[in-house]
Amino acid sequence: MNSARYAYTAADTGHFIRLATAAEDEVVFQTAVIGRYVIRREGFSELLFRNLPPLFADWLDIALFVYLADRASLRRSKRRPDYPDQWGRSICLRIPVRDPSVWNRSRVLERLKTLLSWMTDDEWEFEFVPNSFGPRVTEQQYLFDWLGALPRRVCLFSGGLDSFAGAVRDLYAFPSHHHILVSGCTSGRQQHQQEKQVAELRRTFSREVTHLLVPYGIRARSDGQAEERSQRARGFVHLSLGAVAAKLCGLPQLHLTENGIGAINLPYNAGQVGAANSRAVHPVTLDLMGKLVAAVTETPFAIENLGLFVTKGELCATPALARISHVIKETFTCDGFPNRVQDKPQCGRCTSCLLRRQALEYAGLSSADPSGNYVHDFNQVSDEHSFAQLRAMTAQAHRFAHLLRKDAVHFETAFPQLLECIEVLAPRASGGKKAAAKLVVSLYERYTAEWLRFSEMRPATEQVPALAL
Repeated sequence: MNSARYAYTAADTGHFIRLATAAEDEVVFQTAVIGRYVIRREGFSELLFRNLPPLFADWLDIALFVYLADRASLRRSKRRPDYPDQWGRSICLRIPVRDPSVWNRSRVLERLKTLLSWMTDDEWEFEFVPNSFGPRVTEQQYLFDWLGALPRRVCLFSGGLDSFAGAVRDLYAFPSHHHILVSGCTSGRQQHQQEKQVAELRRTFSREVTHLLVPYGIRARSDGQAEERSQRARGFVHLSLGAVAAKLCGLPQLHLTENGIGAINLPYNAGQVGAANSRAVHPVTLDLMGKLVAAVTETPFAIENLGLFVTKGELCATPALARISHVIKETFTCDGFPNRVQDKPQCGRCTSCLLRRQALEYAGLSSADPSGNYVHDFNQVSDEHSFAQLRAMTAQAHRFAHLLRKDAVHFETAFPQLLECIEVLAPRASGGKKAAAKLVVSLYERYTAEWLRFSEMRPATEQVPALAL
């Protein structure tokens, strides 16, 4: 089966352009302007008072164009009904950069393509050409360092519950550090919520906190085409923003917080393979991204997920979170955020919403996130299709329990994705592969117990145990 083929470039007018592409000797798309692109690089210089070197200005452009190409390239074409199972695509980007010699290095190209292929299940090709755009204000030299002499920690800050809980833990654990929270946003609602959360963090903990907020995206599509909803390259933008911020601060490491279950993101059924499940902060993704940063900058770099070996419930049970629990309702978790229902920003039935509610119940914080904030409430099932995801998650937990009762080897071999994680984690675990495997299996044992306790009282899951095995 041939992949759908797409090609794009960027113009010095600020437009993202789709180039003519062909498949099976037929032209599928003609050259067309997709729309004007935007990424607010100014935040890096305005808040950090650091020069944004051409290398990093290029990096931000590349990340943006990868994201835009991902959004503009449909995985399933309505024009080809004989391709019902199409998923992978072939995407070619011609990108103007300030220093093509860096990005055309074979090692850099190889690592960039390997990372994006892993994250998206697509084939990526790049042509880096000289940039004729001219210098921008964010690339001018600043003469002083506003951040001062405090030790620094750079963390990604999405505005989600995990990220917020991670920031709380970090502020509490490192009171003498200057904390730089890096956020990417694609909507005004998302930006507002992120800013509101950071303001409350500053007020509650009285720490040095700099919020580096970077809006990005395309202002208005002008080609009239639908957008791809999977957005598997979005994580690349956020990791790039964090990596650039960390390097500007002179740090060899970027931190983020995502619970281990969400980060590894095992499939709920056999139909979910490869990047059909998001790999935005998967351990392999963070390892490959760290290697790309190292190849581009020629200096060591690592990305650490501070929540990898804890469940979402354990993350929410952080004692310091109770001090600021009134802000929990401002965090967003829903896969479809923001929902267009007044005063109900989250759907309540996607897997992300359901895991959020389970975690807060485990932590004794359900009162901070009332059912009224959700479009759908699992305690009031209206029809059998409303909570299919709840039943799927419960069936998965029953399968976990069944395999774990046998032994760890059965569990690991049932999910090849875990073996990939263990391989990546082994070099950093004290005790190698065996110790890494023990940590991962323990994570799933605790999560399974948490979820089954949570789900056993839900009316939507009454028939799941009989179906799960």
